[in-house]
Amino acid sequence: MNFDDATIIAICALVLTVGQMWTNRRHNRLSVRPHLDSHIRRIWSDQGFTVSLAVRNVGIGPCITKDVRVFKDGARFMETAGHAVLIEALVDACIQRKLNYRLSNHGLPGIGCGIKAAEEHCIAEILFINLPRNVQHEVEALFNGVRIEIDYESFYGERWTFTTEGEPIAKAPEGAKSSVI
Repeated sequence: MNFDDATIIAICALVLTVGQMWTNRRHNRLSVRPHLDSHIRRIWSDQGFTVSLAVRNVGIGPCITKDVRVFKDGARFMETAGHAVLIEALVDACIQRKLNYRLSNHGLPGIGCGIKAAEEHCIAEILFINLPRNVQHEVEALFNGVRIEIDYESFYGERWTFTTEGEPIAKAPEGAKSSVI
C-alpha cells in the first residue's frame, strides 16, 4: 500500500486531534473535581465552650451527596431517622446528660444536595455552658466513637466517600485525670 504525503498528514492530524480531545476531556474532569474535608472549630467565650464540626468542599468543583451514614461505636446510628433528629439524638447519646449544653446549629447534607467549591456545611455546633477549661479534652473525647460517612460524586459521575474515621475529635493529654465526667 502506497500513501501519498497528504494521506500521511491527514492521519497524523487525526491522531493529534484525538489525543488533544482526550487530554481536554481529562482536564475538564479534573477541573471540576470535588473533595470533602472536615474541620473542628473550638471557641471559648463568657458563655462557655463551643465546639463545631463542619464539612467543607476544598475541591475545585461542586459535589452532589448520594448517601450519608452516621455510626456510633462501630454500629450504624438511627438509620431511619431524619437528619435533624439524628444529630440531636447522637449528641444526646454521646453526652448522656452529663453536661449542660445547647445544640445551636446542626444537620447533615441531604441526599442530592450540592455543596459548591469552598462551601462549608455545619454538621453540629454545641455550646457547653459554664464549662471549666481544664475538661475540654474530656468533653471532646465523648465523641471519639462517632464516624460520619458521606458518599458524593462530581458532575461527571465519579464517586468518592468522605469519612471522619481515623480522625478522633480529642485525645486527652498524657497523665490527665477525669474531673467532671
